[in-house]
Amino acid sequence: MIISKQKNWDAYITGLAVFLLSASLLMLEILFTRVSKVSFGNDFKFILLSFAILGIGAGGMLVYFFIGTGMFRDNFGKILQFSTISYSLLLLTPFLILHYFTDDQPLAKLLFFISTLLVYLVWGVSISMVFTSYTEKAALLYFFSMTGSAFGAFIVVSLLDAFGASKTIIAAFFISFLSVFLFNLNKKANKRLLFLLFLFFVAFSAVLSNKFSAYSDIVCHSSQKPKFSDTNSFSQIDMYDAYQLQQDGELFIPATYVTLDEILNDVKLYGIGIDCSGRTTFIEFKPEKLKLLEKSVKIMPYTFRNYSNGLIIGSGAGIDVVMSVLAGVDNITAVEINPLIIGQVEKITGKNESLDIYNHKSVDLVITHRRHLSLILSI
Repeated sequence: MIISKQKNWDAYITGLAVFLLSASLLMLEILFTRVSKVSFGNDFKFILLSFAILGIGAGGMLVYFFIGTGMFRDNFGKILQFSTISYSLLLLTPFLILHYFTDDQPLAKLLFFISTLLVYLVWGVSISMVFTSYTEKAALLYFFSMTGSAFGAFIVVSLLDAFGASKTIIAAFFISFLSVFLFNLNKKANKRLLFLLFLFFVAFSAVLSNKFSAYSDIVCHSSQKPKFSDTNSFSQIDMYDAYQLQQDGELFIPATYVTLDEILNDVKLYGIGIDCSGRTTFIEFKPEKLKLLEKSVKIMPYTFRNYSNGLIIGSGAGIDVVMSVLAGVDNITAVEINPLIIGQVEKITGKNESLDIYNHKSVDLVITHRRHLSLILSI
């Protein structure tokens, strides 16, 4: 029989569990959007949001239609435990699918969206069962659910910017699994289960922390493995050396009549992929070695007029800034939204800061969104 009256402190612990469940779900919604954009090259928010509504709603309907059955009623606690544990484990599945099926895009999309729908469905079952158990505390649980959702939306962006996608996925798993302990914390009959869950959580977390990053990295559909990858809340960057890009036919050198070997004899050249679709080029700033770039068609506008000021929006790894400096522009404002790209340029140049075009005396780097550009320029 479902127990409708609970002690207040038990209800608050359950509310905290709901808080964690809701936080993890909002984290997943943003993570699913981010990784699908990288893996598939398109924005699928409209599908993921629709699947969230469909899955959660279907989970609630399942509980509504089966709550009156004897099997469901007599095993209510076990079903709640199973659904919450299943949710924690299933939330990892979509990310593993994207990692291992990247070379088969149609199959990857099919499995990814089916698995996300299943995650939402199990979450809907879990949360509906909790609200069914605590009907008298529904307002309190709703408060915890809403605040948990707000917390999840806030923390996932902070975690992505600080630690990248893989560690943020692990954090979402940790948060969701903590709710399992809270749901069982005050049930004396489940002390043994709680202990087993704790052991499983510790063991699985240890494996997850050491191995999951390698298993969950979202890789681009390419024959070349990047030298370096990093993510934040709005992009993933992958660094390739020039010969890798040449093999894929994707080398972006803004020059004509210049061979790769002519350039690489003197300077280092890298391509930085952005969300597996865009590309920006880094080249070491060695003015005496870059005369070959004067053959580039991008130099042509500077031959018609001598510019004293220049504005480059979306400067990326700095190749367009290099061209402007070589053309003799004295005052250049370079605007780039992605700090990961700028950070990677700094890593490549290392201690020799003169090789970083953004350290040139004629260049003023601004890391911001172009929407804020008018305010910056007015100042």
